[in-house]
Amino acid sequence: MEHGLVTDIAICIIAAWIVAVAAQVARQPLLLAYLVAGFAIGPNGFKWITDIHDIATISEIGLSLLLFMIGLELSWERIQTMRRMIVGLGAAQIVGSGLAIGRTLVAILENYQQPDGSVAIPDALQPYMGGKKVIAKA
Repeated sequence: MEHGLVTDIAICIIAAWIVAVAAQVARQPLLLAYLVAGFAIGPNGFKWITDIHDIATISEIGLSLLLFMIGLELSWERIQTMRRMIVGLGAAQIVGSGLAIGRTLVAILENYQQPDGSVAIPDALQPYMGGKKVIAKA
């Protein structure tokens, strides 16, 4: 059954409301209810919403609303009390990401470097490199 974005959004709202009521009765978190509702009506569930563009649009709207809800829950005082943890976890994420990216690049260079100094790009990365197969030595 073909329907438009507005109908898909209405289906999402109704499904989220129904599952949220059930979650309240079962004393479960609303976030879990929203995730279950989205999974149930999507292409892996009842297939009520299958258009990939509508799913992308609805997910962007949902993410924006989720971040808005989180923002409503935070107060400046709470952020101040969590300051050390926020800075520590943020620094750990930056360092961890840097190490992971660096190690990935080292692994690619170790395993894909050619005798002439060029680097063959792995098949999985070629779509992200514009289809390029080899990085020539400068």
